[in-house]
Amino acid sequence: MNNRQDACNLERQFAPITIRSAFEHMAAFTQQDAYDAQIDWWILRDGSIAPYGRREYLDEDVHWLRRQNYQVFAFDCGQWSSGEKMHADFKQTLASPEYYLDRLDDVAVPEVGGIVVAFRHFDKAAAPPTASGRPEVEIVLDIMARASRHFLLTGRRFLTLVQTEDAQLRFDHLGLCIRLLESARVAG
Repeated sequence: MNNRQDACNLERQFAPITIRSAFEHMAAFTQQDAYDAQIDWWILRDGSIAPYGRREYLDEDVHWLRRQNYQVFAFDCGQWSSGEKMHADFKQTLASPEYYLDRLDDVAVPEVGGIVVAFRHFDKAAAPPTASGRPEVEIVLDIMARASRHFLLTGRRFLTLVQTEDAQLRFDHLGLCIRLLESARVAG
């Protein structure tokens, strides 16, 4: 290497770093949001999937999230009599192609607010085990949790709300923080 190449390499090593504003591309919450117990902050603090026992609590939170500019995609899982019906519902509601679950991170999440996927009657979904032994709806929740982490890393918010009448419903293999169904919103 000659002196000129050494000088160029040295310049590259010590080139000034461009620093972006922390709020330019981050899904930041303020300390006030935490004190005010904002619903989106509460959900993302403990993972990205929030369980609900009572439908009216889910409806209240969905209403609040819509007022905060979240785009809501709602599903009535009681209508899913098969995996095919579930997939058809996803494709229609999300207006997405065949591979939607493989490419959920391609969904356009708005910079203000975010996306909410709300599942009502989740315990009523027909959920035969897949070849892996896991119910298909559990795999869907796992995909939602991974998508949420992806979007948080890219400065977007993606929440999943799951309403069930079964207080014992648990999925221990999800890519999220496991939440016990002890919350007042679930136990009610």
